[in-house]
Amino acid sequence: MGAGVKRYVVIGFDIREHIVIGKVFEDIEEANEYLQYLNNEMIGKVIEEEHRLLEYAEMHEMDYVPLK
Repeated sequence: MGAGVKRYVVIGFDIREHIVIGKVFEDIEEANEYLQYLNNEMIGKVIEEEHRLLEYAEMHEMDYVPLK
């Protein structure tokens, strides 16, 4: 992997700002689509195994650093 490789992390939170769901993307367009899905379709719904209501979601850009 070359220098400057980014990953996009979409994280959904409950009302207490605890993480309810998170997903890592290599493509910013896919990350934006998932962010919009969470914020437009899933707000107020119970999320998967956590059994907590999604309050909001946000996306963070992170540098990818390979382990080797």
